[in-house]
Amino acid sequence: RYVADPTHRIRMHDFMHEHVEQVVASTSSTRFPLSASVDASGYMARIAAIEQVSLPLCALLANLGYFANDDRHDEIAVRSIARLATANIEHNGRSDLLTLQRYRALLGLFALGLGALAARRPRPLARALGQLEVLGLGKAASPLACELEPTRILEHDWLKTTSEFDGHFRPCSDLLHARLRALLATLIPDDESYDGLFDDLEYLLGATVLHYDGRRGPVGRFAWRRRYRDDGARDGVLMRHRVDLLAAGLFEGSGDKLDACHQVYEQWVDKVSSSFH
Repeated sequence: RYVADPTHRIRMHDFMHEHVEQVVASTSSTRFPLSASVDASGYMARIAAIEQVSLPLCALLANLGYFANDDRHDEIAVRSIARLATANIEHNGRSDLLTLQRYRALLGLFALGLGALAARRPRPLARALGQLEVLGLGKAASPLACELEPTRILEHDWLKTTSEFDGHFRPCSDLLHARLRALLATLIPDDESYDGLFDDLEYLLGATVLHYDGRRGPVGRFAWRRRYRDDGARDGVLMRHRVDLLAAGLFEGSGDKLDACHQVYEQWVDKVSSSFH
């Protein structure tokens, strides 16, 4: 109700800030030591613990993305993602546990993005991807989109040791897809629609990272769906939301750069997909 009523904008800001800070405090290195010795089961247990803390906030972010209708709502969403991605992030410890510090932000970004794409208004997602920079583990500033690549946050090989993701082509992508499904059920009740929107989100993230990288971008589960089920060709998201993406600053606001990234990313996706057996 805070989103729907403009008189509650300040209250909504305080409400979101309070819940973000609860997640930040509950996922600190005090609770999750960064030099601890963990095996695959311990790693998955840490993922589950972070999810338990973060998913209630993700439900709020999904609703904020869905019901946002002006720049003030978008700003609250972007600030929330920025805080999740930057607060209490440490740079010394085991690399697999250091990257996992941003799992809360990855979940939040995907929840926000799914809500926004379901509402056909991707601006809060696009602003987060196009405007935010964070310190990477090398302590150099990096675009948020690059730092929140799923395979940069999550350990692909350890996920594949579990019965849930054994044999999966894209276990990091499939983990996010599975964990967020229930909390998006009200906004996106149809499973096929959820699959499509999730693919759209991953395609947009991949093309955005390629814009910054110049050569490659993350390729999600839509790639194997495209190869084996003929329903994962999600590049339409770039054309469908072209105006909003450019207005939010993605691809430097240039239609020519968006088109160039689209072409190169398609080639990269085809190359990656050809490796699936």
